[in-house]
Amino acid sequence: MSEPLIQDQEDIAGRLAADAYFADITVLIQRRGVTESDIEVALSVLNEKIGKIGACAILAMPSIVPDNPDTPNPEYFIELGVQVITAAMFNENTASGGTGKQAEEIAERVRQLIHRVPIGRSTYSFNRMEPVDRPEGQVSYGVIFRRRHGDVALQRCGIPLIEPDEGATPVEVTLSAQPGDAPIWYTLDDTYPSSANPNATLYTAPFTIAAAARLRAAAQKTGLQQSGVAEATFT
Repeated sequence: MSEPLIQDQEDIAGRLAADAYFADITVLIQRRGVTESDIEVALSVLNEKIGKIGACAILAMPSIVPDNPDTPNPEYFIELGVQVITAAMFNENTASGGTGKQAEEIAERVRQLIHRVPIGRSTYSFNRMEPVDRPEGQVSYGVIFRRRHGDVALQRCGIPLIEPDEGATPVEVTLSAQPGDAPIWYTLDDTYPSSANPNATLYTAPFTIAAAARLRAAAQKTGLQQSGVAEATFT
C-alpha cells in the first residue's frame, strides 16, 4: 500500500478522534490488525472511554474500484470506509454508561466530518452508507468515501516485429523491437518469452526455424515495462 494512502487512513481516523462528538467513541484502524476481540473490548465495559461504552468506529482497508477501463492508463476510484458499530446492550443504557448515540447518528456525523474535507493531499467525497452484518445485538453501518485516481503511464517497449510473420518451414526469421537496443526474448514451445523463462532464447541474429512451431517474442529493457507478446505461426 502506498504511503499517501496509509497517511489518508491515519488522517481520517485522527480527524474523527479529534472531534468532540467522538470523545466517547473508540476509533480503530483496521490496517493495524483489528480483531473481533478488539471490537468487543471497544464496545464493552472493558473500554469505558471517558466513562462511556457501547460504540466504536473502524477505519476499514481501502478498496480500488475501476473506472473507464478502456483508457491506456488505469483510472479508478479509491474507496475508504468507516464502519460504525454499536452494541445495544451497552450503548443504549445511558444510565449504565452507554453513549446513547445510535449507529445511524454516528454514521451521519462521520459523513459530515469527512465529505469534501482536504485529507493530506486528497479530498474524499461521500459515496454511500450501507448496513453491515454483525452478530446479534450489534448494529453497524459502513460509510464509504471515494476519490478518483489515475496511474501515470508506464513507458514500455514496443511489441517486436517478426519478419516474416508466417509461412512454411524451414524459414529464416528476423526480430526487431523499439527501442532498437531493447533485448528480445523468444520461445518456440508456447511458453511465455522473457528472461525469467529458462526455455526462452535471447535474440542476437536472424535464425532458422526448421520445423512447424509457434514463435513468441517479447522485448524487455531495464527502466521500461516489458512489451506485449508478438506471435507468428510457421507450418
